[in-house]
Amino acid sequence: MECNFQSLSEIGFMQSFWETDQLSIIDFSIVGGGILGLFTAYELSLKYPKARIAIFERDLFAAGATSRNAGFACFGSVTEIAADRKQWGDSKTLEIVNKRWKGIQRIQSLLGDKINYENYGGYELFIDKPILQQDLDEINSYLNPVFQEIVFKQQPEKIKEFGFSANTQSLVFNPFEGQIHSGKLILALHELLRAKNVHFFANSEVTSYEDGSPIEFIINNKHKVQTEKLIFCTNAFPPINQLQIKPARGQVLITKPIPNLKLRGCFHFQEGYYYFRNVDNRILFGGGRHLDIHGETDTRFLLNELIQKDLIEKLNTIIAPSHMPDIEQQWSGIMAFTDNKLPMIKYIGKHVIYAMNCNGMGISLSPITAQEITELL
Repeated sequence: MECNFQSLSEIGFMQSFWETDQLSIIDFSIVGGGILGLFTAYELSLKYPKARIAIFERDLFAAGATSRNAGFACFGSVTEIAADRKQWGDSKTLEIVNKRWKGIQRIQSLLGDKINYENYGGYELFIDKPILQQDLDEINSYLNPVFQEIVFKQQPEKIKEFGFSANTQSLVFNPFEGQIHSGKLILALHELLRAKNVHFFANSEVTSYEDGSPIEFIINNKHKVQTEKLIFCTNAFPPINQLQIKPARGQVLITKPIPNLKLRGCFHFQEGYYYFRNVDNRILFGGGRHLDIHGETDTRFLLNELIQKDLIEKLNTIIAPSHMPDIEQQWSGIMAFTDNKLPMIKYIGKHVIYAMNCNGMGISLSPITAQEITELL
């Protein structure tokens, strides 16, 4: 398998003996320094403690969604899980929910005290019509093999306490979801990997590679590196077009500090198309891709005016009508989706793997996907 952004024969950069003897020979090379790449390096270091492992990130820390997400450690709201059951069936949906829950537990046990992990739980708002108790009973029964206790409960008294719109018909709570500080997550994983002697190379884009034994790949169109295994954890930026990965840009905003903010937790509504949480005494709010699916199928970090206006409108009318908060920052991140919206781990060459999380739950899935990558090797 050969992937040429620029032919290797055209690379004219000279390397020294020191570079070719030590600095450019690696056992496992991971492309992409987001949460999946970082966790994959960690799992490899546990299985192969004497191996030379390196991560190559084209940006400073992570160029996709890891440093631009909402910091949710979640497994899916009631309506999201219902939609997944329709698309994937009961067995596959339960398998994915179980992986998300195991991933949340892995993050909490491994890094919880370093990433501001806060177990305020998760909530779903029902705006147009209330949820029926019989529907909650059915989904709780369905999820019992994973959690072995009741997952979703109605908490109508919290609607007024949190200050939501009076039009909110139901509020459903689960105690198993948490929130993290995504910036601290990256730093904590870096600290963990330094202790394992995993090397991280920032501003290092893989511009071409040739599959072989060893694999040769080029960094920034000039530095040649050899490796035994090459693992792409690049999510919405796959190395070959045949994978048919669809980018999915997500719009996010965060408010200025809000005095006497009561809401605490991770919140969803409209099948997870909207999501928000507290960040101390701020509100972080994102979503709305369904308003412009075509426009948001993009790998550029741009603000979508239509969606950002919609987020502000819903912030002021549904989430915090009594506060009418000012906006402090707005940004976008790039997620990825496959046609069936399931994660992908795939050999794209004899010694080259592409892996991705998708459906907007990369934080919870990454620890488990990383284990599956390591098992595949």
